[in-house]
Amino acid sequence: MNSLLLDRRSVHDFPDRGPIVFAVTTGTLVLASVFVGARLACRKFIVRQVSWDDYFIVIAWFLAFGLSFAIDYGATKGLGRHDVDIPTDDRVPLRRSEYAFTVLYVRPTLSPNFECCSNIT
Repeated sequence: MNSLLLDRRSVHDFPDRGPIVFAVTTGTLVLASVFVGARLACRKFIVRQVSWDDYFIVIAWFLAFGLSFAIDYGATKGLGRHDVDIPTDDRVPLRRSEYAFTVLYVRPTLSPNFECCSNIT
């Protein structure tokens, strides 16, 4: 078992979880796309009524696509590695993808919470 780990580490002298992050993010986006597409197809062709919540799910899918793209791009630029193992020419693009991730994930997630709290006080 240890020889397998040593052989694997001989290719890279550092741990890299970037390919795993890329695969999981892409797989989740594909699965979400299948479900969103199935819902929209059912609403359009079976129920024959598209309502306002269907438009919101399309907007949410575009946000999820942007989030997944930012994560996948970051994984190709060093996301999943220790900072010392990231090449210096990939640091700026990685930080930009991390910023895009922050905008596309944290802000929309926390905005309803902040609005609810501001209505209480």
